[in-house]
Amino acid sequence: MNNLPKGLKNYYMISPTRAEKFTFLTNFLISHKDDKIILFFNTCASVSYYSKVLSELEWLKDMNMTSIHGQMKQKKRNKI
Repeated sequence: MNNLPKGLKNYYMISPTRAEKFTFLTNFLISHKDDKIILFFNTCASVSYYSKVLSELEWLKDMNMTSIHGQMKQKKRNKI
């Protein structure tokens, strides 16, 4: 039984280096600027790091980004 939305697409990548991961991620975001995207990271620290770094990149400034992770206070998580 498949309950996934028709337009949902899943992508994944296995990257041997952090530099390659970051380059792929930024290129992916640029090429999907008009799409709704959810990124998952292994740790809360990674969520915070990438949220900060990606929001500072000039070519991604016009994208609306929000981050959420398990160590946030419930009130902030609910607001997001």
